[in-house]
Amino acid sequence: MALLLTFKRWLSRGADLVLDPLRPDWEHSKPQKRMEGFRKLIDRDVLARVAKTARHRDVREAAVNKLDDQNHLADVAKNARNAHVRVIAVEKLVIESALVEISENDRDARVRDIAARQLANQAIAAVRRLTEQSALAKILKNESRSFVRIAAMENLTNQALLAKIARSDADSLLREAAVEKLADQALLAKIARSDADPFVRLSAVSRLRDKTMLEKIVRNDSDPFVREAALENITDQSVIIEIAEGDLDSFVRLSAADKLNDQDLAQSIIMEAVKTPAHSNLRLLLIERLTEPEMIEEIAENGSEAPGIRLAAANRLSELRMAAKSGADVRDGEIGCGPRSPQLVDSERTQTSCAI
Repeated sequence: MALLLTFKRWLSRGADLVLDPLRPDWEHSKPQKRMEGFRKLIDRDVLARVAKTARHRDVREAAVNKLDDQNHLADVAKNARNAHVRVIAVEKLVIESALVEISENDRDARVRDIAARQLANQAIAAVRRLTEQSALAKILKNESRSFVRIAAMENLTNQALLAKIARSDADSLLREAAVEKLADQALLAKIARSDADPFVRLSAVSRLRDKTMLEKIVRNDSDPFVREAALENITDQSVIIEIAEGDLDSFVRLSAADKLNDQDLAQSIIMEAVKTPAHSNLRLLLIERLTEPEMIEEIAENGSEAPGIRLAAANRLSELRMAAKSGADVRDGEIGCGPRSPQLVDSERTQTSCAI
């Protein structure tokens, strides 16, 4: 087999020695020679022919990259033997009729997909240039492609049309895009309560300022992300405590804990989440938020706990003790008294140092 391959290579080299003088320079068997020949090409018809039919990949790709005429690019995109060359041509092509033909008929799926993407990008770019509200309204009414309608939303400012889309469009992505531009708080409240899609409700809630409505949503919405978004703009501590203690989703409870004035309650909620089996990375992060040594010791000394969790708790406990010790050193140096945890610092010593 090895002998046969060697013979074939020898035969090929022999053929090249005979044929190279008869070939165009850009078809030379030696890469340096053929690229030198290619650089002399300037005729677009020749460049298109080279891109479509040249034997060597480097020359084919160099030729299609050198072409800038749309008609020649369309010819190469439709007729080049090599699919990769057709891809390069399609990516430079803007003639819509040619792109449509290629997207439907090319024998290579990748070429068809790239042609379809080019068509989509061109449609989106054209719609994004529009600012006339009546033209945008026609597109939103008559266009069937969702991505074009979403592009039309970008420059839409007509609040009446935005309200209509937000209330009743069948496409949830369009409703969400409309909600993000709505100014009508009453309509936002209605959508936040009743839209079937949680992403649309989430968008409405993020723009809603009615505290009473937000409290209803944080108590009653079925989606935890929507409840968490409603919680963002709630300041009533009684409501926050209710959510922190009672929400069915641990992430919502933790978000509520972050807003609590009662830090003892906040710590107990974080501790509850740490004890609840969940993703280990989340539990590791939550341990870093604990400040009560007794709680952290409970985790570190729990023999049934995962080793990584126990180690994280031990490290956290060590950090807090070192911080407490550092605070004592500062006081001993009479630099002053900063805030410190009563669980970490002996109260009598603290009072004495601060009195000094």
